[in-house]
Amino acid sequence: MLIYYAAFHVARKLLVDMGFEISKGPGAHGDVCKYLGNAGNPTVEHAGSNIGDLKGWRNQADYELDLVEHENSRSVQNIVLITEQIIENLEQCCNGSNRDQIKSAISSYITKMKGDTV
Repeated sequence: MLIYYAAFHVARKLLVDMGFEISKGPGAHGDVCKYLGNAGNPTVEHAGSNIGDLKGWRNQADYELDLVEHENSRSVQNIVLITEQIIENLEQCCNGSNRDQIKSAISSYITKMKGDTV
């Protein structure tokens, strides 16, 4: 599902623009969801969860060919609406007055995770 990548790339760019380093390759997907999920902002955290859902649906579309759950117009329209909402919410939150709070929360999360691995 190509639409997953629309949300993922917007989220990744917003995080990079805030100064965060995102892994190259497959690890980038986990970084984006983990960082958004620890943003200290319910709207951003929900967007991170939704991006994770989109990735799961993309994997189903790519690898579970017998699963036809999302092969109808209602499901497709719903997925498009979810993706539009993710992008809109992330752009508003990460470029708005909450940007510094979000950046601080993600930085704290990263610092904590590095401390747990040392």
